[in-house]
Amino acid sequence: MMFEASYPIDRLKPASYNPRRISETEFSKLRESIRALGAVKPVIVSQGTIIAGHQRTKAMRAEGLENTAVHLLGPVSVTEEIRFNQIHNGSDLDESDELKVRVPAMDCGWQIVPAREIRVGNPLARGAVRRKEILRLLAKHGPWGGAVALPDGRVISSADYAACCQQLGMPLHLMVIGADLEDVAKRYLSASYGVYSYDHLPRTTWAQALAQMNRLNGGGNRELRSRTYEHAVLPHVTKKERILDFGAGKLAYVKRLSAAGYQIRGLEFYLQRNGKIAFGEVQRHIDRVLEDLRTHGPYDVVVCDSVLNSVDSVAAEEAVLLTLSALCRKGGKVIFSGRSLDSELTRLNNKTCVEKTHTRRQVNFLDGERISAIYSRGVWRYQKFHGIEHIRELTERFIGKRYEIRDAEGRELKSGPIRTTGWSVVAINERPSSAEDLEKGLRFEFNLPLPGGKRYGRGDDIVAAVPWLRGEDA
Repeated sequence: MMFEASYPIDRLKPASYNPRRISETEFSKLRESIRALGAVKPVIVSQGTIIAGHQRTKAMRAEGLENTAVHLLGPVSVTEEIRFNQIHNGSDLDESDELKVRVPAMDCGWQIVPAREIRVGNPLARGAVRRKEILRLLAKHGPWGGAVALPDGRVISSADYAACCQQLGMPLHLMVIGADLEDVAKRYLSASYGVYSYDHLPRTTWAQALAQMNRLNGGGNRELRSRTYEHAVLPHVTKKERILDFGAGKLAYVKRLSAAGYQIRGLEFYLQRNGKIAFGEVQRHIDRVLEDLRTHGPYDVVVCDSVLNSVDSVAAEEAVLLTLSALCRKGGKVIFSGRSLDSELTRLNNKTCVEKTHTRRQVNFLDGERISAIYSRGVWRYQKFHGIEHIRELTERFIGKRYEIRDAEGRELKSGPIRTTGWSVVAINERPSSAEDLEKGLRFEFNLPLPGGKRYGRGDDIVAAVPWLRGEDA
């Protein structure tokens, strides 16, 4: 790791994965900030590629600047590059007033402050989860960012980063600006320039299965139960009803309920066996569902446990909901669940960071559709979060107006934030969508992509097997 206060901008090239997109209005404002303050934050660079600071670098070029401050990292993995990119954007907009970070009084310009001279007035300020990720990157790569302070020592931007340097005993690179620029700096440095956008990133949809949980001792030391099943499914189904678990994961609950005498089928397009998708087994499961539909018609109950939080696009979300309605009889029950937006936003603002597992993703960066993306094991994976109003809109649009929303503990929610990490819906299927839209959803789901450019190719089969699409009452 090396810091250079004046590095040639023309030697920097952008990363293809940069997830930030900026409007012309925001870009104009960013250029204003460069004119007013100069380059007050270092650009993070690895082997000539910008890891963080893309829009700032673009604005500096537009303003005719030839040099900027940079942190030069050694070679890092693509995964680490992307985490730098995301967390750097997040650490720029922090709770600096709440942390109350101070350094000794000093002259304007670039300064290096020893950790022992950094004072954090409120170490339990909001944003502990974000700071935990900053600490991880600092511990692994050394100092890589910077903060902005006034001559009297008050840190007014990137205080999260400064506090983490103090905690790990690392020096802080600091740009000190004139006291007369305080109001201008706070206005420009507290603004968000651009939004996260993942539209340009690849969709390896099958990689979503990497997040499937080991339910009911399916690979773990404790019995991990599905709160959707325990609180929303089992209280609402009987052994007389025909049930389909759509997106059944590792089929743990399908096997348990089947052994208990329930009439249940499971369908998981990305079923894993020995680290690979069990293509032949999935095709057999599809054949059984098709035979069920041809012989008995749509199912009485369709369950979709924690699938909507794993979609990688709005189109995929809509296709799932259309399919649930299509495969359930009219008047039957559709039960589906996902992740809570309110709970996630609360977690990101917590004053302490206590995670139940070491594998949980620490920071999510949401785009305009409330989708986050993380690069892991060589592929992009996505998560979608839902608030109660969005859940209502989706349910009424695709399933019907007779439903209950429950939190992860099974408590019915009429309004307000969803404080648990998950939620579920129990709805009566009124099938409000057109036959054309429902057929589109079925074809989408039964022709999902596979590694190597392959697909399941069962769209025609499922459409032919659904009786009401042929004009029959079901």
